[in-house]
Amino acid sequence: MDLVQLTVAIAAVAPIGGVAVVSAIIPSWHIVARPDGLLIRIDYRDTATPVQIANGDAVAVGWDFSLPAEASRENLAQREQAKVLVADGDGSRKLLRVFIDLVLDGLNAIQQQVIGTTTQAWDPASIANGTGATSPAFAVAGASFGDAVDVSAPYSLGGLTATGSVQAAGQVVVRLENQTGGAVNLASGTWRAVVRRPRPLPDRTLTAFKAAVAARLDTGVGD
Repeated sequence: MDLVQLTVAIAAVAPIGGVAVVSAIIPSWHIVARPDGLLIRIDYRDTATPVQIANGDAVAVGWDFSLPAEASRENLAQREQAKVLVADGDGSRKLLRVFIDLVLDGLNAIQQQVIGTTTQAWDPASIANGTGATSPAFAVAGASFGDAVDVSAPYSLGGLTATGSVQAAGQVVVRLENQTGGAVNLASGTWRAVVRRPRPLPDRTLTAFKAAVAARLDTGVGD
C-alpha cells in the first residue's frame, strides 16, 4: 500500500502534516472511515478550512489502493518527471537533451535515405512458367542508378518474385519472375515503390559517443 501518492493527492487540496493507516478510531485524531473498512488518519494543519478538509476526506474515501491503480499513478508520475528532465536547465537535464539530440541525428540519417515513394496501377499479363514481366515505369523524382528500390504488391504474388530497380533517372520499374511451375495471372492493383539511397552509418563506439556528447555540450546543444 503506497501512502505517498495518497498524501500528495490530499496535500493538493488541503494543508496537511501527514497521512497514515490506523487500526482504531481515536477521538483526538481526524479519522476517515472508508467503505472497505480501512481507517485513514489525516493530520490537517490548523490553517485548513472546512471546505479543504471535506475535499481531503473525499480524496481518502475514493482512493483506489489496488495494484493496477498504483502502477498507473506511478507511471503518470514518471512521465511528469521525464518532462521536467527535458524542460529544466541543470546539468543532468542538459545531458539528457544532448542524448536526445544524438538519437534524433541517427533517426534523421535513416529517414534521409529515402529519396521518394510512388504508387501506380498495374495489371500484369499472364506470366508463363520460366518467364517474367516488367511493369511500366514508376516516376520517382531524384531516383538514380545505384539506389535501392523496395516494392510492395497490393496482393499475394502467388509464388512469383518481385524486384524493383532504377530504369532511368527519375524512373523505376518492377520485375516479376515466375518459377512456380505453371502460369500465373495476377489481377490489376496499385503497386508501391520506395527508393532509398543507402548512406553508410559508422559504428559509434562508447569512446566516440562520449566525445560526441562532450562536443555538443561545448556548443550549447543541451542549453
